[in-house]
Amino acid sequence: VLKEGDTGSLVQTIQLALKRSGHYPGATDGIFGSKTKAATIGFQQSNNLVPDGIIGRLTFEKLRNFLTGYTTYVIKPGDTLNKIAAELNSTEALIENANPSIEYDNLKI
Repeated sequence: VLKEGDTGSLVQTIQLALKRSGHYPGATDGIFGSKTKAATIGFQQSNNLVPDGIIGRLTFEKLRNFLTGYTTYVIKPGDTLNKIAAELNSTEALIENANPSIEYDNLKI
């Protein structure tokens, strides 16, 4: 169970899933604050769950769909988003959507 006031990498993972679901516009900073709680409630409402703002078993099961099915790619010198998309048989838009917290104009290699 995760709730407002919790911190850490699991909270950051939840924030990423909420961001991918379109419910969380904030930074994936690992702090379960008011924005994460509001996003959780919005997600719960959209998925016919009890909108309590707490990440319990049922909410996590629904959020897990936004954490699976992604490929991990290690950026190499000379990579561009276009090259990565071609290599993964994907599109730039899909990669950007799957990685909402990355600043593509400021990639560090």
